[in-house]
Amino acid sequence: GNLLFTKELDRRLKLAGVRNLTVNAVHPGLVKTNLGRHMNPIVTQIFKLLPSLFILTPEVGAKAQVGVALSEDLEGVSGKYFADQTFKLKPGTFAEEHLVVSKLAKELRHGTLEHAAVVSMLWDYSQEVTGSNWDPLAPAKEE
Repeated sequence: GNLLFTKELDRRLKLAGVRNLTVNAVHPGLVKTNLGRHMNPIVTQIFKLLPSLFILTPEVGAKAQVGVALSEDLEGVSGKYFADQTFKLKPGTFAEEHLVVSKLAKELRHGTLEHAAVVSMLWDYSQEVTGSNWDPLAPAKEE
């Protein structure tokens, strides 16, 4: 969903003529957080067995997002998917060039996925659950 939403937001912003805002999806890697607190206890134990060498602290995991957001090399780059830096990827490198990722990610990168209906449903659902009805194509309201 994150990849689809990123691509759709980028598309809508470009259609609206917004050129000074970029949106990208960033995979931080395997980060030690409390997000798995409701997972199956067996899965939780498996993750605890993984060496800390492979599990990043939240501070290190955040470097990928911050790096993409602040990189001068990526100024103007939008609607893309980046992997974390623990995989030794250069900033701006697509994860699917170096990692085994889903067919969906590859299709999104190459623009071969016909996903308009799915993206529209995702966009509508996102607005519903967040209570938002923001549309970058709508004219700005004067305050």
